[in-house]
Amino acid sequence: MQAHGSLDPALSLLKHVFSTITSPASLEVIVLYRDYDFNGVEEHQASRVLGPFRKISQVQRGEEALRHHRQFRVFQEVQKVQDFQLVLCADVWHHVGEYSVQVLEKVVKKENAKGVFDNFSSKPIVIHSPRVTHASIREELYAAGCNIAPGLGQHSGHPLLT
Repeated sequence: MQAHGSLDPALSLLKHVFSTITSPASLEVIVLYRDYDFNGVEEHQASRVLGPFRKISQVQRGEEALRHHRQFRVFQEVQKVQDFQLVLCADVWHHVGEYSVQVLEKVVKKENAKGVFDNFSSKPIVIHSPRVTHASIREELYAAGCNIAPGLGQHSGHPLLT
């Protein structure tokens, strides 16, 4: 929301889009969180060696909490138009997955205590979807019998294999 209680144009658009959904099937909204959505998490795979976390200040912690609070307020407003299952997916490197899930679960717990999810038919779900490297994809395809030798996928022309 913007100052003076007026609705943000993006929120208005989301509410309009959700109001047009007429399917009787249950609706899931999946929100992907990447490494850079968590203060203190290094954003690159090299952090496996260098250490995945940076020290962050109390101000940064407060900014992160406020950012999450604003996001959940948007979900709360959209839910007034159309009920949905909110799924928060930490799409991060495996070595920071547990930390990222804990952060999201803590935020959900705090927002739930504030009553943000009172009108939802179900509480948000938090999951972790480990990110993989392009080399891992090549190795998995090779192991599955695809005609690509590990390390040679860059010549295939497929964007996931380069």
